[in-house]
Amino acid sequence: PTSNCDFGVIRRGNGDADVYVKSGNGKQRIIYFQNGRAVGYDRNQGNNNPSFRASKESDLYIITIGEERYEIPEPVIYGG
Repeated sequence: PTSNCDFGVIRRGNGDADVYVKSGNGKQRIIYFQNGRAVGYDRNQGNNNPSFRASKESDLYIITIGEERYEIPEPVIYGG
């Protein structure tokens, strides 16, 4: 099921950012962006480093980490 999550972001400019996402079960995930592209995530969750996929549809980033799915609007990365 899809739900809204609390999040925070540290922007470094030029599309570089760290997005902190907290899910409903209290789990936190960090997704890393460079030059406006999702490039990785925090791998210290102790869950065998699940696969990472990222795509972008219009102004929405779609990130898949194992069974987790995140949808991040572009303004989160660039501001606005």
